[in-house]
Amino acid sequence: MADNKPLKTYHAYRSSDFKTSRLQLFGFAPATRIDPPQNSVAVVVDVVESQGAIRIFERKDDSYVNGVGTEEAGHMVIVPWNSGWWFRVSGSIRVGYAVANNVK
Repeated sequence: MADNKPLKTYHAYRSSDFKTSRLQLFGFAPATRIDPPQNSVAVVVDVVESQGAIRIFERKDDSYVNGVGTEEAGHMVIVPWNSGWWFRVSGSIRVGYAVANNVK
């Protein structure tokens, strides 16, 4: 994403809409800054079986971009990722990364 502009939307899917057997989800300590791998193209948030939220911020100035939380309960949420972002976890929620090969 060359323009580095914040994305204001995300997509919510039911877990039955796709298979997650190849997606590894991680639990993170609450209130910890998480910098996904540089080659991440999407972040997947499990709000089906987890309770909590993630808040997404700009790396350059820590300004708030967007978040995923209880309003999406019962869904797997796929957030197209910008390498200029980081996120913080609240509660007990699992998050995974979709990464691309050969991304610089």
